Formats: sequence, structure tokens, C-alpha cells
Amino acid sequence: MVPLHISRFQEPGNFVITFPRSYHGGFNFGLNCEEAVNFAPADWLPYGGSGAERYEHYRRPVVLSHEQLLCGVVKGITILAPVRYLNTDGINLDSCTNTRIEDCYIVSGDDCVAMKSGWDEYGIAYGMPTQQLVIRWLTCISPTSAVIALGSEMSGDIQDVRAEDIVAINSEKGVRIKTGVGRGGFVKDKYVKGFTMHTMKWAFWMMGNYGSHPDDKWDPDAIPIIQNINYQDMVAENVTMAARLEGIASNPFTGICISNVTIGISQFT
Repeated sequence: MVPLHISRFQEPGNFVITFPRSYHGGFNFGLNCEEAVNFAPADWLPYGGSGAERYEHYRRPVVLSHEQLLCGVVKGITILAPVRYLNTDGINLDSCTNTRIEDCYIVSGDDCVAMKSGWDEYGIAYGMPTQQLVIRWLTCISPTSAVIALGSEMSGDIQDVRAEDIVAINSEKGVRIKTGVGRGGFVKDKYVKGFTMHTMKWAFWMMGNYGSHPDDKWDPDAIPIIQNINYQDMVAENVTMAARLEGIASNPFTGICISNVTIGISQFT
């Protein structure tokens, strides 16, 4: 039986855990140094959703935006992941809004910056998009994957992505979009500008036949939409192949614009 009211002194090294549907507050005696960490197990999510609904019902503004805390600004960091190991993404943005990534140096054995929004029927049901992103002033190395990647898990939608002033070195793909039948959702309004690439396998890569699924419950009628993709003012040198573009036969990718782009093909291709 957990008491309804508890008061205590928190000593150095102590942890205080607040149960769902409860409140905690405190004050400090004199000068001190402290750290607070917010965490929750997966089974807390229904409580969080219920709390958000109550706030909305009573029209009470939240004290702070948890989305702003979780998805805000990533700036001035260096990520050095071993390139010989796969699945070592640099930065993953999953169902994030109003996020800015800038002034970073990333070395990765997988995607340097990846955007996602849920997988197949689960992402469709949850319906939380990744949108309104700004990615700029990066230097990236990804010998076996992409510098900027969207998908393949994009079932909750990805929209309004702007990437600019990025340098890619010795990487497999400059910009990649990956999806497949069963994903549903869409990728729309993506703008890439001022991209400089040195020693690449592909500058642009789009795939609509990616076949990985979390289970056998995926919907074959959930066809993703790829629309309004813009590449502008880009230069690439020592590239094996300019692009690999493979859409979906029943629902082609549309609105693909590539302008003022110069690609130098490797002499050893």
C-alpha cells in the first residue's frame, strides 16, 4: 500500500520516483547543485495521454511543452560511431515537430541523420508525424549508408523538411528516401539546398519497394505517397552513380524537382 502523502529530505545520491497521477514539488535549502531527470516506462504512456486530455478538457495550459523538451535544438555536437558496425545512426528523429539540427560533425556506420514516424499499421494508428525540421551546417561521413535519410518507417507522415549547407564526404548516399507498400503515410515538401558531396556511391536514392515489416498484420492497401521533393544548388564529385530512383508502379512518386545540380562521375565507374 503506497501512502497518499509523503514528505522527505532528498540526500545526495537519492532518487525520488513519482507515481502516475501524482504530483511532486520541492524547494531547496541554500545554495546547491542538483539534477532532475524525467523518465517513464512504456506502460506510463496511457497515463500521460489521459493527463493531456484532462488539461485540454479544462483548458488549462501546460506549464511547459514536453514536445519542446524532447524535440528542440541539437547544436554543436560531434558524433563518432564506428563505421564498420551497422545500425549506428548518428541522430534519429522519430515523430518530432519543430526541430533544428545544426553545426554538427557526424561519422556513422549507418545514417547520419534519419527521420521516421512509425512503422506500418502501428505508425498509422498512432499518427504522430515528423514535421517542420531544419537541418543545416553539418559535415557527415557515412561509408555504408545515407547522410540524410527519410524512412523507411514513415507511416505517421514526414513533412516540411529543410536541409541546407551540408558537406558529405566518402558516403554511400547523399539523400535517401526509403519506403514500401504497407507503410501508408506520406513524405511531402522536402527541400534540400547547398549540398556539397565528395566521393559518393549515389547522390540521390529513392526506393519504393522496401519490404521489411514488423509482423504479418501490415495492410497491402496502405500505399505511401512521395510528393514535392526538391533538390537545388548541389555539387558532387567522384560519384559512382548520380541517382537510383525506384518508385511504386501503382502510385508513382510525383513532384520531384532537381535544379542547378552538378555531379561529376568517377573515372573508375
